[in-house]
Amino acid sequence: IIISSFVAGIITFLAPCTLPLVPAYLGFISGVDPKDLEDPTKKKEAQRKIFLNGVFFILGFSLIFIVFGLLAGLLGQGLTPYRIWLTRIGGVFVIIFGLFMLGVLKLPALQKERRLKAPKWLTPGKPLTSFGIGSAFAFGWTPCVGPILGSILLLASSSNTALEGAILL
Repeated sequence: IIISSFVAGIITFLAPCTLPLVPAYLGFISGVDPKDLEDPTKKKEAQRKIFLNGVFFILGFSLIFIVFGLLAGLLGQGLTPYRIWLTRIGGVFVIIFGLFMLGVLKLPALQKERRLKAPKWLTPGKPLTSFGIGSAFAFGWTPCVGPILGSILLLASSSNTALEGAILL
């Protein structure tokens, strides 16, 4: 299950609604002028800044999905007596989400868009901003990966522990 969740995550990252956004996000969080990367005296510091902000972006992004997994795992622990039925219902949802991904089934609720205004304190190039942008990216990404995320959340909710649920996400 862990390997299939990991592969599903890689595939969704490469999805047409996600991959094209990555350069824009990286450019925003880096806070580095492209000219600094060409200047040998500034290149090392610019690369360090990009790396640090990238790490904080990933931490923010990961935190959201790990919390989703923990919550699903905790919920699943409370529902252990109903596990067989929840597994069957989860299987039906996996099939429905698969049909949605194939375009066989239309689910308008998964095809809506929501927008928020960026706060004024949001300054490119700061680790805390990168963390916030990573978290926002995770929330903004969920509609794009809804079917796969929903399937993995269902698997996480049927896991034995909250930690297993977190690992899946």
